[in-house]
Amino acid sequence: MVCDVDAPDVAAYQKARAAEDAAGATVNKEFTVLASILADHGLWNGIRRDAKRLEENDSAGRALLVDEEARLLRVAAQAGAKQGHWSPI
Repeated sequence: MVCDVDAPDVAAYQKARAAEDAAGATVNKEFTVLASILADHGLWNGIRRDAKRLEENDSAGRALLVDEEARLLRVAAQAGAKQGHWSPI
């Protein structure tokens, strides 16, 4: 039940998600949803000091180069044409 969720439960969930190789950013989005649910029920303030977000990898990902973007859109359009003229644009 939502009223039974405490900070150790949140930490255990985060640990389990990390063991499943979920990214810190993903787990933190789930954390935010849980915090919102608990706040809606007046329960978040009781655990917010003890529930911590995971560290996120800020160096993950990069912007596509112009030629990479063009290739991606071209290949997606070709694949879409085989599936009923779907276009990524």
